[in-house]
Parts: sequence; C-alpha cells; structure tokens
Amino acid sequence: MRTFLLFLLLAGPLGAETGSLAQQAQLAWQDRDKPGQTETAIRLWQQAVKAEPNRGELWIALSKALGRAVRHAKTSTEREEWADQARDAAKAAVDLSPASAEAYATYGEALGQWANAHKGVHSLGTVHQAVEMLQKSIAIDPRYAYAHMLLAEFYRQSPRFFSIGDKKKALEQAQLAVDDGPDYAINHLVLARIWLDLDMKEKGIAELQKIATLTPPADAIPETRADQQTAAAMLQSLGITPGEKGSSATSQPPQCGEAGGVCSESSQP
Repeated sequence: MRTFLLFLLLAGPLGAETGSLAQQAQLAWQDRDKPGQTETAIRLWQQAVKAEPNRGELWIALSKALGRAVRHAKTSTEREEWADQARDAAKAAVDLSPASAEAYATYGEALGQWANAHKGVHSLGTVHQAVEMLQKSIAIDPRYAYAHMLLAEFYRQSPRFFSIGDKKKALEQAQLAVDDGPDYAINHLVLARIWLDLDMKEKGIAELQKIATLTPPADAIPETRADQQTAAAMLQSLGITPGEKGSSATSQPPQCGEAGGVCSESSQP
C-alpha cells in the first residue's frame, strides 16, 4: 500500500508536467507561422514524449511539427535531418496507435517527405511504403480527407513508368478529399492542379476560385492563407483576375519552388 501511494505521489507531478509541456507546445504550434515557434513546439513535444513515451497522440503532434520544419528547411542537410526525425516520430505513433487513421496518414506523409529529401533509387521503395500507409489510414477511416489528399498528391507527382504515378487515381482521391473536407484549401488546391494537369482548365480554375472564399479552419489558419496565396498566383498565371470567371488561357500554373508558387505552408509530401 505504501509503495502504491509513493507511486501516485511520483506519477502525479510527472503527468501534470507532461500535460503542461504538451499545452505549451500546442500554444507555440498555434503561432507556427511566426519565427522560431515551430522549433519551440518541436522542442516541447520532444520533452513531452520523453516524459511519456507511450502516448501516441504526442508522437503524431511531434511528427507534424517536424514535417513543417522539413517544408521550411533552408538547406538539403537540414531538410534531411528534419525528415529523419519526422519519419521516426511517425513510426512511433503508428506502433503506439495501430488503430489510428491519423497516425498512419502522418507516417505516410513523413515517408513521402523522407523520400523527397533523400532523393535516389532507394527512395522508390519508401514511396510505395508511404502509399501503403495512406491506404491503411483510409481503410480505418474511409472519409479521412487528409489521407485522400496526400494519396492524390503521391499519384499526381510520381512518375508513371517508374513509380506509382496515376492521374486517374489522383483525380479520384482528390475528389474524395474535397467531398470529405470541403473547408480545407489544400484539398481544393490539389484537385485544381490535377484538373490542370489533365488540361481541364475551367474545372481547375473553378477550384482555385473556391479557395479564396474559404474561411480558414481553426486548425489550419496559416496553411489556408498560404494556399490562398498560391491559388491567387496560379490564377494570375492563367490570366484570371480575382472574381473573374474561367478563360481558355494556356499558360501553366506555378509549382512549389517556382516563381509565384507560394506553398511553403501547404501540407504536402
């Protein structure tokens, strides 16, 4: 009995401390578009998972924050280091939460970022593994829009003859993402890019114009704003001004990393 009471006395403060760390991390994450806040959130979540390593939701949060660091990395070395950590954190999340669609989607995204950061023949197998993780996520929750969006991007961006590229599958997954998550700009942005890839410009323009009308969801405020900027730049490249209906412009939309391709906040593999 005395041993049990001693355990409660020791475990109580630890749990409270971990909860405080997670809360602090979440507060920093809310300001992730401000300098240094993503790194602060990462550091606090790392401390939280060290204190309570069996909490899968903490590993998911850590992996997502690391994923954002990957997208904002300034050097290839930095990108590789963040991607390594994101992959490891997401793997821990899946191991601890094997029934979580979010955990599998997070792992799929992290694997995609890792493959992109470590380009080479060896990354092809990782892409296939990422797709498998996203398919598992959807099997758990068929209406999980985020997993559908990520899967659409894999099918859209990957080469057809050497990988899993498939524009038809990309379109199907993107439409499901929009159907199940209509409030999230990234879903419309991915669908718009696929329509444009298929030379269906009016449909692509219509999706891009929808993005400007969206109110950012509470959990995706900086991402929505960035995606709205990307959509505006893509419309401009197509010869469309805000509020104007689609035209038969033939110029191509900007991509991530190109002039006008503002997508640093977007959650993409």
